[in-house]
Amino acid sequence: MAVSMALPTPVAGDDLGPSWLQAVDRGLRVIEWVFETLALAALAIMALFTTVNVIARYFFSAPIPGSLNMILLYLMPPLIFLALGRVQATNAHIAATLFVDRMSQRAQRICRVVVTLVILTTVVLMTWGAFHELLQAWGKTLGGSPELHISPSWVFVPLGLAAISLRALWQLISLFVVPGDLAPHTDLELPVGQELNR
Repeated sequence: MAVSMALPTPVAGDDLGPSWLQAVDRGLRVIEWVFETLALAALAIMALFTTVNVIARYFFSAPIPGSLNMILLYLMPPLIFLALGRVQATNAHIAATLFVDRMSQRAQRICRVVVTLVILTTVVLMTWGAFHELLQAWGKTLGGSPELHISPSWVFVPLGLAAISLRALWQLISLFVVPGDLAPHTDLELPVGQELNR
């Protein structure tokens, strides 16, 4: 999937549905873009931090103390969880559609409603649990040298899960509000029709 650092722009099909649904979609796209940008920044910082640590270890015999824990606590959570909303928005998750694609439009819509309900229910429960874990972790530290605070890593988990929850809720509402055929699973970055030429 192509990665774009530009703000999301409208694509064909964005004008479907009532204006309030389109406005919510535009707002969600901005949130997803911000979160995706932060996830990419975490990836870049992780690569730079790892490179500096390797150079310090092998050339100066002085690795950065606690470097693995710093990566695990402060860079992996935003990298993983802040990208979830974008994955849901672009349908970039793994989807086995061998049989669903052969069904009628009505049966496909019913399948999407059921799957989206399962996703929404699961992720809302995970968001509630992650927020509870954040409150439990607040002020706690991971022992070792240096001593690292745990709570900053938990901040990104409920944020990312909330983003995917909002997108799944929007998708569920649009399945009921927007009439007509279902749009195929496509990337937001590609013009309609171009995704078939991959």
